Amino acid sequence: MVKRRRDQGIQDYEGDSEPTQTINAESLRIGTANQTTLVGQPVTGELFEFCPAIDQCLKAHLFGDLFQRPQLS
Repeated sequence: MVKRRRDQGIQDYEGDSEPTQTINAESLRIGTANQTTLVGQPVTGELFEFCPAIDQCLKAHLFGDLFQRPQLS
């Protein structure tokens, strides 16, 4: 999607500020390992290059905080 926008001449700009909430480093470490195990390889792509905060949030919260709960298998 990002490449298509660039190919169409649409220029996206970064926001005015960095995210203010910090990511728990342990959740990010666990989440990265969980995501890599589930997918079978490290997850990369244009979306995560375009918006690294989304990558960190998904890894830390979804794959880290939530997927490490014993209720999920």
